Amino acid sequence: MATVSTYSTSPGPNATASVGDSTHSSKLGQSTLSIEMPSTSFKNIALVGAGGIQTYILRALINTKQANPIVITRTAAANSLPPDLSSVPIIEADYTNVPTLTALLKRHNIEIVVSTLSATASSMKAQRPLADEAKASGIVKLFVPSEWGLASEGWAR
Repeated sequence: MATVSTYSTSPGPNATASVGDSTHSSKLGQSTLSIEMPSTSFKNIALVGAGGIQTYILRALINTKQANPIVITRTAAANSLPPDLSSVPIIEADYTNVPTLTALLKRHNIEIVVSTLSATASSMKAQRPLADEAKASGIVKLFVPSEWGLASEGWAR
């Protein structure tokens, strides 16, 4: 069974996120996003939402040459990816439709869900049910909330 050995982030101009033992990077302005994945790591990863950080995470995942990312968004037309990411599937789904989203996660054998929802009140309200749906699927091993520089403590459920 694949295990995630480390996950770390460091704030500031050289922020990094790492899992495993090999490094891949993508420039985010002056910041660098690094994703480390051992050869036995999880492969099927869903990025949910069309947040601005999504493109950088996708590039870092693609650069690992080990990940099979997909994008799940409420409106596929609103989420156009740059040409270098055109091979990434974009799937339209209603985040509040539990049976549909759970079936989607199972159909694509998604092991990790990364929320890239924007920091709006409506998006943040969608995140908790999304985490619950990921758990209900029975196959998702890790849910990464969209808390990119936001304080989540104290948010009402």
